[in-house]
Amino acid sequence: MKDFINDLFVNEFSIPAKTLLITEGSVTDKMFLIKRGSVRAWCKNKSKEITTDLFFENKLVTSVESFMFNEKSIYNFETVENCELCFVTKAEFDRYLTERADIKDKFYQALIRRLIEGQYNYLKSNLKTDTKNL
Repeated sequence: MKDFINDLFVNEFSIPAKTLLITEGSVTDKMFLIKRGSVRAWCKNKSKEITTDLFFENKLVTSVESFMFNEKSIYNFETVENCELCFVTKAEFDRYLTERADIKDKFYQALIRRLIEGQYNYLKSNLKTDTKNL
């Protein structure tokens, strides 16, 4: 996966804290790599912001439903602090995976694992129930 990261994430930029990378209801064509800083995923419930996930250095960040399937994002993604990020566009990503089938399977396995982990962490921290069986 290091080849994947080094080959694809070459578009670097710095961005201040409290900047929305992806807004709820929008469609994104970018996946981000956090080089320095942190990003939170959140949604609104009435007037309250609900943080659903936190991402730190060396993690990939995007709205999966939006980036992968061209659907509107159901979350906001916002920098928590000043960040240094890299990004890849959907077109670059698709072209790379077409050329590198060996990486494609590894990427999708890692993506599924991360989604399951995120759901587990959300349930664990937001449900007042025994999560041993989750």
